[in-house]
This record gives sequence, C-alpha cells and structure tokens, in this order.
Amino acid sequence: MIKLTDVLNEIGDASAKPYKYKVADEIPNEEIVYEFTTKSKLKYVINIAHYEINRNKTRLMVAFKPTTGNYDTITNKGEHFNIMATVVAAVKEYLAKVPKATEISFTPSKADENDDRRANLYKAYVAKQLPGSKVYVLEDGRYLVDLPKKKK
Repeated sequence: MIKLTDVLNEIGDASAKPYKYKVADEIPNEEIVYEFTTKSKLKYVINIAHYEINRNKTRLMVAFKPTTGNYDTITNKGEHFNIMATVVAAVKEYLAKVPKATEISFTPSKADENDDRRANLYKAYVAKQLPGSKVYVLEDGRYLVDLPKKKK
C-alpha cells in the first residue's frame, strides 16, 4: 500500500523536469519576471523580487500564475510537478544573483479556506530542494522560508 507520506517524500526529488523559461522583464537588482509555456500550452509568469528588511535579512518574494489568470488561479491540468520544478529552477537562478538572501516568501493558492494541498506541495518542494531550510506560516497566510546559513 502506498502511503501519503511516501508520496510527499517523492515530491521535489528533481525527477520532474522544468520547462524552458526565459527572462520576460527585469528591473536590475530588484525584480525579475520569467515566463514559460507548459505542455498543455498554458503560459505562465514567475515574479521574483527582493528587498532588504535590515542589514542582515534580505527577503525574496516569489509568485507565479498563468498569464490568463491571477495569483489565485488554480488550473488543475496535471502539470504541477513540472511547474514546481520550473519555479524552483528560476528561484535557484535568482538566488545565485542575490547571494545575501536569507528568506523566501510565498502565498499558495487555495480552492477554499481549508485547502492546504498547494501549501503542502510547496513545503515538500522546499524541504527537498533547500535542505536545512525552515518553513513558517505567517498570520496573514503567507509562508516564510528561512534559508539555511551559508558556509563561509
């Protein structure tokens, strides 16, 4: 019998391949917008911005959506693993440009108030792709990922 925990452990293991993505727009040292198209021809954008909270803390804000929707749009086309792999690849690319980043903020879409499926998917990806990070839920529903400390 397959257990849910086994499935969640497989999520984010990098077996899903990212779609090819490209820079669509950029404000140097502030924000970048990537775009990609899924196998079902749905176009997506990934927005990643960063700002300094204080001298020791820089936050990346990550959001993605289909170009025909908003950040709450749920598509359910069965492409979520490849989409997540693409978002992870773009975030890692951006992190290389902003090595002082200490945390990432994101807000998962929900079908209703009690729907935590996407949040659980995102947290599983974070755990696999950014070992040593810690995920917290803020009061406003956003998630905050404390990135592992970089070795000097």
